[in-house]
Amino acid sequence: MANRWCDGLGRYGGNKALMLNGSSSQAWAQVSGYWNLSTANPRTGTHCLRLTDQIPTSEARRVFGEPLEEVLFGFALFAHDLPSREPAIGASASSSEVLLAGGVSFDIRDQANIPQLSFILGTDGAIEVRRRPGGPYGTSQLIARTVPVIGAGAYQHVEIYARASNENGAIEIRVDEITRLNLTGIDTVSSSSVEFSQVSWGAGFNGAAPTIDLADFYCNDTVNDGSGCHTFIGDCKSGWLQPNTNTAQADFTLSAGASGYALLDDLPPDDATYIETASATARSDFGLQNPPANLVEVLTARPAVRAMKDDAGTALIAPSLVSNGVKAAVEDQPVTTAFAYYDQNVPFDPDTAAPWDLAGLTAALEAIERTA
Repeated sequence: MANRWCDGLGRYGGNKALMLNGSSSQAWAQVSGYWNLSTANPRTGTHCLRLTDQIPTSEARRVFGEPLEEVLFGFALFAHDLPSREPAIGASASSSEVLLAGGVSFDIRDQANIPQLSFILGTDGAIEVRRRPGGPYGTSQLIARTVPVIGAGAYQHVEIYARASNENGAIEIRVDEITRLNLTGIDTVSSSSVEFSQVSWGAGFNGAAPTIDLADFYCNDTVNDGSGCHTFIGDCKSGWLQPNTNTAQADFTLSAGASGYALLDDLPPDDATYIETASATARSDFGLQNPPANLVEVLTARPAVRAMKDDAGTALIAPSLVSNGVKAAVEDQPVTTAFAYYDQNVPFDPDTAAPWDLAGLTAALEAIERTA
């Protein structure tokens, strides 16, 4: 599979609740407390994900899609200040927080949401790595600490590679494409499950953590699909292109008006207007906004649609991309009775079988297809 998800936060139109609309790797599992979408400091598009206060329940969490032995994930981090206290992990009086002092933290967790590894930002900008054998509210074990690598007042790109093992685990941290920590032959799991299933971002409290902004998230596994997403990909961005053109391929009917794309291009999404079909199979294609003219490389494209069904019958959907009349083969996905996002991974131009380039992506159409 290689790329499992990427998110530049453009699809939500500033509505945090919409981040939870989906299942497995199609949506966020939790965006709670003082995490909010903000227009104050975007890196790509119009929004970043901002944490403005330190309380134990502030957490942004996303699953990988299935338990993995190896995982790569990356994001852009903007610390408005560095933390005022060094990391310390243990139970609070209410047993509801694990990071008692120190600032920004991100955890790799198992299927049961138990932390396996914690990466914590220190007062000097170093990243401290800890195992969590004591569980969510117990003791931790220091593995290593980088030299100071994070500064205040600018976006920096962070990438983490981890391999789950009791004795042959590995961790590599890259900041702005430079390796800052590289460990092998270590214990990287803290629970009885030797796997990684999700990642969570949070912060300590007692005034220790700064305001932070996050943007341009991605998660890859290590399956080599030829796209290059099975290894470190370096500083990258994740843009969102809205539909902006109708085509002659238009099987879906319109809830209102005469333009299908006009029912799809609102941000945040307006669930009161939509395209629909009662047929078992139907397909409508739409042109998309042009990508940035300075685009140099496309690692993958991810057609997505927000959809629901209105009864208990079977409904499968398969959003895809069309290039020069050739539609990319994608998997069918079952639709639920609540609006949710459905994404697909299309790393190659289906017409040329080569990676997407600027011309191909500019000319591509998005196909919204019901297959059953």
